[in-house]
Amino acid sequence: MKLLDYATNVVVTGSVLTATTTAAIAVASKRETGSMFAALNQIMHIVDGDEIDHGSAFSPRNTLFGVAVSASAMFGWAAIHEALRGCCKATNPIAAAVATTTLAAVIDYAVVPPRYTPGIEKVLSKGAVVAIYGVMCASLALLGGRNKNS
Repeated sequence: MKLLDYATNVVVTGSVLTATTTAAIAVASKRETGSMFAALNQIMHIVDGDEIDHGSAFSPRNTLFGVAVSASAMFGWAAIHEALRGCCKATNPIAAAVATTTLAAVIDYAVVPPRYTPGIEKVLSKGAVVAIYGVMCASLALLGGRNKNS
């Protein structure tokens, strides 16, 4: 795979993951807390710690930081996913999506210290968090066959 093809695929995949997972977080947050911003705001715990309530209203500091950190993570997972797809061309797109999403969940909740978890789990149920990772996996799987050069 050419570097330009890889970079293009990462940008496309990262953009789609950012859009779909941010929407999923906002929908789950609205459903479970009454505010679409509460879960995104909780990502700020990385900076402020768990002792501070990050609120449920839109906040340029908390909400935009949450979206930015989430987007950065999605572009990172997109890079890993596209590398996996590029080095293992025979890999089924669904298997690659499951592998990437599983790695993301394991890193997010079993490897990093609690201070650096996504934070959404602080206000969302385990079921909602699993559903958000499901959206990530489905997005990756649906993108899997889009580019024959990858």
